Amino acid sequence: MFADVAALEFAVAGIGRDHEMRRSFAFLTSENYFSLMGAKPYRGRFYSGEECKPNANIAVVVTSYGFWKRMGSRADFVGSTLQINGQPYTVIGIAADGFSGANALIAPDIWAPIGVRSQLGSAFGDSETMHDLMNPKNYAFNLTGRMRPGLTIDMAKSRLPVLAQRLTAIQPADSEGARELQIQTPSRFSLSTQPEDDGPITLIATLLTARAGAVLLIACLNLANMLLARATSRSKEIAVRLAVGASRWRIVRQLLCEGFLLALCGGAIGLVLSAWCN
Repeated sequence: MFADVAALEFAVAGIGRDHEMRRSFAFLTSENYFSLMGAKPYRGRFYSGEECKPNANIAVVVTSYGFWKRMGSRADFVGSTLQINGQPYTVIGIAADGFSGANALIAPDIWAPIGVRSQLGSAFGDSETMHDLMNPKNYAFNLTGRMRPGLTIDMAKSRLPVLAQRLTAIQPADSEGARELQIQTPSRFSLSTQPEDDGPITLIATLLTARAGAVLLIACLNLANMLLARATSRSKEIAVRLAVGASRWRIVRQLLCEGFLLALCGGAIGLVLSAWCN
């Protein structure tokens, strides 16, 4: 039914080095997560199956491209050490620029192998059952799969009852088993394990974008009014220039240069503010 299936779990952890620590998004994933998403490392490598074995506790991480840039774009970043929840982890790779995984809303700073879950247990819950990946009652992870080529959603859904029976058969006797299986296109805006419809979220995002655009349009109109008022106040000056022999093109060129310098200064200030805020 599936060409590949990967496990992942979301958390918030303290990430940084020395005294520069910050709360950041993180994902624990199986070793095939990146190949499932079609991702390639920008530098270094992704973690291996050995590092993802349950309770392997091999302290390695992959960072995002944006996190590497915020840390100074150091050439020796791969191989360096980060502190995650107070514990040292070796950076083995940097994901490609723009890669955020299966979710567009949450861009993690790091990805770690599921084998370190017992080390990072404080970030993922306090239950010892949930820390032990060998425990069959551990339902901590979400599964993301890629269907086999040529298989439609309807064909896959028709096979779910058989798959549910097989999963129930291998569960412990005192567990609830696979009560219900559903196939749903993963939401790009939600971390929920329930089927999600991105339609309402997309509508809200569109309305918010339109509102921001309206605010910018109002600001542009106000600026245009200010420029018109300034031009009106300079009408006598322009008339005098024309009277003493200045050409219309020279006056237009002067006004264009003034407007261009104003726009250039405003753009430069905006870039500085955006870089500082980021």
